[in-house]
Amino acid sequence: MTIPPQKPKSPLIKLKFTALICALLGWLGALNLLLLVAYLLSTYLPLSTIPPMDKLTLPLHVGATAITLSAIVLIYGSLLIWKNNFMKGGLINLVAGTLLPIPTYIYFAFFSKPTLLGWFSPLGLILFIPAMISGIIGIYASKI
Repeated sequence: MTIPPQKPKSPLIKLKFTALICALLGWLGALNLLLLVAYLLSTYLPLSTIPPMDKLTLPLHVGATAITLSAIVLIYGSLLIWKNNFMKGGLINLVAGTLLPIPTYIYFAFFSKPTLLGWFSPLGLILFIPAMISGIIGIYASKI
C-alpha cells in the first residue's frame, strides 16, 4: 500500500500562520507590559506614605505612562502584522518593545531607591522577549 504524495502547502497558508504567531507574540508582549505597569502602580500606591517612596512619584508616573504607550503601540503593530503588513508592524513591535520599556525596567530594577523591581532583576528582561521576537520575525517575513 503506497501513500499518495501530499500536496505542498501554499505560501499563503504559511504566511498567514506566520502572521498569527507574530501577532500573538506582540499581543503577549503588550500584556506583559500592562501587567508590569499594574505591578509597579499597585506596589507603589500602598507604600507611597513611606518617606523614601514619595520621591518616586514623578519617575513612576512617567515610566508607567511610557510603558502603557508602548503596550498600545505593540497592539497596533501586531494588528498591522495580522493584516500582512509585516515590515511596518515588525519595526513598530521591535521599537515599541525595546525603546521605552527596557530603560524603564532597568531604572526600577537597579537605580531607583528603593528598587521596586530589584527582586525580579535579570529575569525581568524575559518579559520583553515576545515583543522583540514578534518584531524580528515580522521583519524577516517581509523579506521572504
